[in-house]
Amino acid sequence: MPLETAVKESTTANILILDDDPHILALVSYALSNGPLKTLPAATVSRAREILGRIKPSLIILDCNLPDGDGMEFCTEIRMNPALAGVPILFLSARNATRDKVLGFTLGGDDFLSKPFDVAELSARVIALLRRMSA
Repeated sequence: MPLETAVKESTTANILILDDDPHILALVSYALSNGPLKTLPAATVSRAREILGRIKPSLIILDCNLPDGDGMEFCTEIRMNPALAGVPILFLSARNATRDKVLGFTLGGDDFLSKPFDVAELSARVIALLRRMSA
């Protein structure tokens, strides 16, 4: 299913992408920025907080290792915010140990994809999460 059909035609899905690697940020933004999807790239937790202060995203893609904070801790912060508590979070991280994935889910993550990753798989997971939210 194309990304465009995962989102209702009258709705724009804002996807916050938080990753400190500029290549990953550009790749994910490019792969997801079509149809009704709008990507909101951020390379730091502080920039992500600025974006979240203005826009409630439909989905958050979150790296664990960031220059100004830990993605797992930021996930907890997001889940404690009543306005953002229901926004799906997909971890996209180089951390690939089972304990890291379990911790990510325990802290409120909805999905976890390890780097390196396939763009088609990432897109499929984004579609699934957005579809679940629009149901």
